[in-house]
Amino acid sequence: GSCDFNPNAFQWINHSDHESCVLSFLRLGNDARHTVLIVGSFTPTDREHYRLGVPHPGTWQEIINTRSARYESQSPHPAQESTAQPIPWDDRPQSIDVSLPGMSTLFLQLKNA
Repeated sequence: GSCDFNPNAFQWINHSDHESCVLSFLRLGNDARHTVLIVGSFTPTDREHYRLGVPHPGTWQEIINTRSARYESQSPHPAQESTAQPIPWDDRPQSIDVSLPGMSTLFLQLKNA
C-alpha cells in the first residue's frame, strides 16, 4: 500500500516489556481500518489478559495467530476479538485485553472500521 515505505507508518506500542518478553507495534494505514496491531511473545508462557494500548476505539479482531491450527500448532487457540476500553495504556487513550499464547505473534485489526 501507499504506507509500505513510509517510516511514519510504524509506531511502537511497547518495546520495553522485558519482564514478559513481549514486543508490540502498529503498522498504520491510510485510515483506521488499515491499521494493524502486531504483538509478539518470545517466551513459552501463555499470558491471559495481556493489556495493550490502542489508538482507536472499537473491536479489534485477530487476523493472524501463529499458534493457530492453520500454522500447524499443536495447541488450539481460537480467533479472538477484544473491544477497546477507556483504560489508558502504553501512552494510548484506550486499551484492549488479549489472550497472548507463548511463542506466538498476533496480528489484530479493527473490525468493521
